[in-house]
Amino acid sequence: MRHLVICIILLCGAMLLSAQTPQWQWAVRAGGSGNDQVLAMASDGLGNQYLTGSFSGTADFGPISLTSSVLRDIYIAKLDDSGDWLW
Repeated sequence: MRHLVICIILLCGAMLLSAQTPQWQWAVRAGGSGNDQVLAMASDGLGNQYLTGSFSGTADFGPISLTSSVLRDIYIAKLDDSGDWLW
């Protein structure tokens, strides 16, 4: 009975809570003709984003276009705090 009361209290409390709406600052598109994936992502104190992953075929990262010379290739990329591709 005690477990039932605790569950009811938690469920009623959960109904009162709501998630915050994210404030998107930017979003960018990358990838291309093959199978592309981001395997890791990190940011620094200045808001730069660092991505590493793999791709096949041709992948576009803003103005930079890469073509895989093997079945699957890797990339490391950096975006500034405005979402512009740096490398």
